[in-house]
Amino acid sequence: MANAGEAGLKASERNVVLVAGITDLNPQQKRQFELRGLSYKLIRLDALDAGLLAAAKAVLVAEPPGRYVQTGMLPQDRVETLFNSGIMIGLVPSDPTGFALARGARDKIERLNGTSESHTDKTRNEALLPTWFYIHQDLEQVLEVIRNHDPGPSIDLDTAKVEVPAGADEVPTKHQELMQRAFHDASRIIAEKLVGGLISDGAYRVFVIQKNYGPRPMPFFFKVGKADFDSVRKLWDNPLAKERVSYDLWAEPYIPFHLRPGLIRDRSIAGPYWSALACHFVDGAAPLEVSLHNRQASGILFALFETTLRGLRAHTLSSPPETGAVADFIEERVDAARIKSDPVMALRIPVARKLGLTMDPVVLRNELIRKAKPVKAARGIYHGDLHFKNVMVRHRDAIVIDFGSMRDRGPITADPCALEASIVFGPIDCDEKVHGDWEEFVKSIYKNPLEPLAPAVDHFRFAWMARAVRELRHVAHYCGVSREENILMLAASLLRYARFPREELKDRKAQKISETRKAFAMAMAEKLCNQV
Repeated sequence: MANAGEAGLKASERNVVLVAGITDLNPQQKRQFELRGLSYKLIRLDALDAGLLAAAKAVLVAEPPGRYVQTGMLPQDRVETLFNSGIMIGLVPSDPTGFALARGARDKIERLNGTSESHTDKTRNEALLPTWFYIHQDLEQVLEVIRNHDPGPSIDLDTAKVEVPAGADEVPTKHQELMQRAFHDASRIIAEKLVGGLISDGAYRVFVIQKNYGPRPMPFFFKVGKADFDSVRKLWDNPLAKERVSYDLWAEPYIPFHLRPGLIRDRSIAGPYWSALACHFVDGAAPLEVSLHNRQASGILFALFETTLRGLRAHTLSSPPETGAVADFIEERVDAARIKSDPVMALRIPVARKLGLTMDPVVLRNELIRKAKPVKAARGIYHGDLHFKNVMVRHRDAIVIDFGSMRDRGPITADPCALEASIVFGPIDCDEKVHGDWEEFVKSIYKNPLEPLAPAVDHFRFAWMARAVRELRHVAHYCGVSREENILMLAASLLRYARFPREELKDRKAQKISETRKAFAMAMAEKLCNQV
């Protein structure tokens, strides 16, 4: 077992169950621990220290009838300390009163973290409780849950502090703690903040010098996410936990290992409140936007869909077309109501009206769904957030990152249409005259949204953009999709882009243009809708 002052442990090394409430275990109970590869240590909850937390996988409270001392030592702050260390809590009540107290403690923790008192048991089971605060009168059942629990790596007093390069953004304390857990065997940790994805609370490039492996620092990609209670769907939403599942189900089986970041499970952390993913950093690669802008990525979008994502798309193309596939996608992924309810996004609507929008965003979404219902489309696994910041270019390879939005039931046009929307509407130039020329260019390319573009003459400044759109339209054409599917998915992708959060850009002109482009995406979505 680790003692205070020693380095932290990998998840696989944390097999100690801290047992509180009883003074000894009988031979049969000890045998149940041994059968599951668990060891135990009898403790009092008020005597926990860093060494115990570093080696522990779970805390188990099993008090005799009529004694509820340890159960009463589970206030919010102590529970959060355990959860944030990766430790789950298991309670084995011995009588109805103990069971009621245990349920009361669990429900109080739920309410304090945003969960409703009126949840059904089904909803509660979809929340954090089954694997992090588990109650059952059968010791064997509780130990089985503990055995399957992943505590992640631990942190100890000897773990290196997180350093930030001069002039770089500060790293929040909670993010530092997660980095220290992930890189518990490091002698130095240097974190540089990156522009994160929509589902993450923070994304970083982390340079680590490992003990006994120096002196060259190794780069890692590290993403932090905060779980929130989703009041609409009535469940606890943990986006990074979903991304880890996406790696297991879809990214690793279908995308070649050298064309995606490798997930490092021993350094990734799944918790009820905070989670973090550690991946190998894609070294020597440039963002897609930079490569396209520099004319260094000819054919890279063909490579993206025909090589990198070939496994996913072959799975989809082999499926028979289904009526309603496009309509289902729009219903699930295009939240136009958010544009009206969010005070910042709502400011885009009057701007969009000046640019040609006549419909309410929600009415436009409903019209897209109405027109899409009879349309047949093949559907299957897709990336779900394929914008130009989630594609990296290394030589002739297209490398995909960020798998938190993957789904297994979407149209084959979902990814190319989303990428086209981001390439056309995403890159920001602070020059207002350039922005005006860009608007004319966009109007011209969406007069016929299916036609592969000829080399740009009137809008030579956007020749790189036209080339990219040309490649994407060839990709859609050779997939054999219908005209209706392609146009409706483009319109849906533009409307979805219009409800993305405001980018916090340092240049105020750039931020204003960014918001105007999201408004213009709404107006263009309506024009596309009218073409069906």
